[in-house]
Amino acid sequence: MIHVITTNSGLSMRKGARSLARRSRFISCGVTGVSLLVATLTYAADDDKPKTETATDPVFELGRVTVYGTKPEGADLVPVQIDAGKIDLLEEKNLSEALSQLPGVTLTNFGGRNETAVYVRGFARNQVPLFIDGIPVYVPYDGIIDLGRFTTYDVAAVSVAKGYSSTLYGPNTMGGVINIMTRQPTQPFEGQLTVGAFSGDGYETALNFGARRKQWYFQAGASYVNQDYYPLSGKFAPVAAENGGHRDNSYRTDWKISGKVAYTPNATDEYAIGFIHQDGDKGNPPQTTAPKYWQWPQWNKQTVYLISNTRLGEASYIKPRLYYDTYDNTLNIFDDATYSTEKKSSSGTSVYNEYTYGGSLEAGTTLLPENTLKGIVNYKFDQHKEHPDLLRKPTTAYVDDDASISYGLEDTWHPATRWDVQTGLSYNTRDTRKAVDTTTGLPFALTDFSSFDPEAGLFYKLNEDGALHLTVARKSRFPSMKERYSYRMGSGIPNTGLNAETAVHYELGYVGQLAKSLSVNSSLYYSRINDTIQQVYLSPTSTVSQFQNIGTSVKRGFDLGLDWVVAPEATFGASYTYLYQRTLTIVPKNTEPVKSTDTPGNSGSLHADLRPFKWLSVVPSVEYDSWRYSYSDGKGNNREIGGFTLANLKLAVRLPYEISLSVGVENLFDKNYVLQEGYPEAGRTWFANARYNF
Repeated sequence: MIHVITTNSGLSMRKGARSLARRSRFISCGVTGVSLLVATLTYAADDDKPKTETATDPVFELGRVTVYGTKPEGADLVPVQIDAGKIDLLEEKNLSEALSQLPGVTLTNFGGRNETAVYVRGFARNQVPLFIDGIPVYVPYDGIIDLGRFTTYDVAAVSVAKGYSSTLYGPNTMGGVINIMTRQPTQPFEGQLTVGAFSGDGYETALNFGARRKQWYFQAGASYVNQDYYPLSGKFAPVAAENGGHRDNSYRTDWKISGKVAYTPNATDEYAIGFIHQDGDKGNPPQTTAPKYWQWPQWNKQTVYLISNTRLGEASYIKPRLYYDTYDNTLNIFDDATYSTEKKSSSGTSVYNEYTYGGSLEAGTTLLPENTLKGIVNYKFDQHKEHPDLLRKPTTAYVDDDASISYGLEDTWHPATRWDVQTGLSYNTRDTRKAVDTTTGLPFALTDFSSFDPEAGLFYKLNEDGALHLTVARKSRFPSMKERYSYRMGSGIPNTGLNAETAVHYELGYVGQLAKSLSVNSSLYYSRINDTIQQVYLSPTSTVSQFQNIGTSVKRGFDLGLDWVVAPEATFGASYTYLYQRTLTIVPKNTEPVKSTDTPGNSGSLHADLRPFKWLSVVPSVEYDSWRYSYSDGKGNNREIGGFTLANLKLAVRLPYEISLSVGVENLFDKNYVLQEGYPEAGRTWFANARYNF
């Protein structure tokens, strides 16, 4: 047996060394960023080539997944979006926090894995895949990803399609789609430098810059974030597993580099190569009621992609995408709160090495009168390689392989000036190539999947920036490798016979500007899910469960988002979400339907940007969540956590030369609250940063 022996003083020395290493990395990253900035400024100053016309949109155009054309179709207005301006205004440093500002999206924290996530109209993170510039980046094994590891420094905008989404995204979009769109330069040379500090001995630094020339442009970025701990509320009552103050084992480090180079030979064609590399290292704060002692020394992800758009004549185009994505993850499971030994049978080191490669070929034309027709073929290969016990069995590894192919067709018919009718159809397949039983080492029975998903939408444009819509869509999701094959550390039984789950979404809404100063995003929706996949216990007294298709469930609700420009000196934004969820099926081993967990019935946010002086912004904000179920097993054991209201305040000073200084307090009244039972969130925290736009 291999194990680590360290005294408490050794643990303190190790933590001190880790803290010193992080500060050194922070300083090194800052020096590197300044060096890059100086070098690029020198290049820009020395460049005497004639400048070209500037672009007008900072969003990477090839990263959009929309209908073809210079004017937005009615369907383009349906997905909700948050841009870099609002992300900076509200100081949302990771993707989960940014998304939670949108109507229909609620924030949660899976404390057992220290992963932040969002639900989209009650649909979980494995039902709403994540894309970057239209490239799928969700994890192959379980279809989920820790959104807290995705920082927002290089993000231009994030789009969320809820229920009704374009068939061009490919398979497994049952609950919607999240698409991160990265930056592209709009000027001959531009950039942003950010440095800051925050509670918990936290530091941040980021540099993004780009240049645009006549037939090419580039965009590059680097960021580094470190926090040694987060402070708990002063109202938290100490317990055996957590004495309050500095939250135990809550450190985190995230750094990322990204970039793209694009060739634009003319006004319509573009060819871009991009990459994103991010490394993470985090602790896992122990649950206050049933603690476990985990750390994640490795959470690394890398994506390389090629996207292009080529015009064919005056009315047609082709848009291929190619990508390769890797994910490496290490989990250390320790014996106790010293985080020093791994002797117990339940302890050890688990390592995942995964990769995905694939591509798509999209083509579109307007040759048919009054129609915009698009078609796409998507291919995606996923491999999951797992070392379940690296210390005791270093040579033991298990591999699962899946390959997916999707065919999509989408047509937008323009029968009249203000009317659009969009119809879509996709046929999705998954071929299970390899699956291994981690208990016996023998192959599992292989099961293939297919689904046929139609959708249709009727859109009436009140003006160029707003449309009413009525949509219906059938969407599906194939069960993940984890749901089919995992024993879940002894608490689960595999189920290779799972079927795909499907949802039919109905929605009526309006998106656009009701007035010059008022933007509205509103929708009423109803979703019915068949063959719902859910954890089911093997008997009324068993602690072992299995993922099964349990029948039917429903979700219905109302989303509302508002942005109101009262005057140049006063703008307001608000969002509200009402969500009702119910499982209609009672499985034989249960006494009642399992309640939907981690999603409040009512949630919302409100913020303002008040400018009493040209150089000063006062940004108050409020977040509200009602109570939610944190646990439900279908046998009468339901546990609730209370709702909460958080107040935040930020002051920003604008200085000459595009410099701004910001300070702020989050959770102003030091609320003691949780998003999941046993995992207290941060109390009152502060931040301060400086930004230089050039």
